[in-house]
Amino acid sequence: MRWPFKAWGADAVLSGFYHVYERLLVDGLPYFVNGAGGLWISSFGEIDANSLVRYREDFGAMLIDASETHILFRFVDRSGRIIDECVLVKPPAKELLTPSCHARAARQAGMGVGRLGALQKITQSMQESSL
Repeated sequence: MRWPFKAWGADAVLSGFYHVYERLLVDGLPYFVNGAGGLWISSFGEIDANSLVRYREDFGAMLIDASETHILFRFVDRSGRIIDECVLVKPPAKELLTPSCHARAARQAGMGVGRLGALQKITQSMQESSL
């Protein structure tokens, strides 16, 4: 079962159970799986058709910079090498376009603080489903 993150207004999904790094694009919504900061690194199982980037050679971490119009996601290994970079560019709210993921596009943009609306909807739905 997949949670309806897109319907809730999410721009991206972050998870971290498996001890690898993977980026997927599911129905236009980027999913980041990062568990490569743990005690060990796992092997990959079956390749998901939505998978874009897979990495298991070293430990690493996600670095995220956000502004009102851009979110820059980076996965960086222990040596500081950028393994994956993805930018979501969100137009002003009045344009109501779907955000898209463009690698390395946000280097030209300033970064700041993002919004919490989708997180609040997800938290509320999870609480309601556990009743």
